[in-house]
Amino acid sequence: MKPLEVEILVAELDPTGDAHQLFHIAYDGTVADEQRYTVLGGEADAVSQRMAARFARGWSLREATRACVTSLSGPSRTLHADDLEVAVLEHGPWRRAFRRVDDEEVAALLDDGEPVAAVEAGPSPEVPPAPQGEEASPGEATESGGGAPAQ
Repeated sequence: MKPLEVEILVAELDPTGDAHQLFHIAYDGTVADEQRYTVLGGEADAVSQRMAARFARGWSLREATRACVTSLSGPSRTLHADDLEVAVLEHGPWRRAFRRVDDEEVAALLDDGEPVAAVEAGPSPEVPPAPQGEEASPGEATESGGGAPAQ
């Protein structure tokens, strides 16, 4: 029997949006201080590379969700809204920062449920791709295995 492998993402959202922190704890106990986004589980390296090619600062929730889904899809599959569980991390005056995005909102974010096929993407013209160690700014997306952008 294969042992369970668990990965954990700990996120601290600064109320002002200036100093968000993401800590990725791997199954072996290693802790990585992630910056712009993080990818957990499965084909994390491949998904992370595809995400690096699409990442842009200051994008909308719609743009972030589509980039996350496209990165998660990869070259050989297409994902639909009903294939996904999406959540966002939002800073604000409320105590809870984690919000699940319901199926209807996911479908709207992905153009009314149209499938998001993998496409080749070059570096964003606004922000060149950088290693995951670069600082994120408020409202940027965080991808967490299942396409969880932070806002």
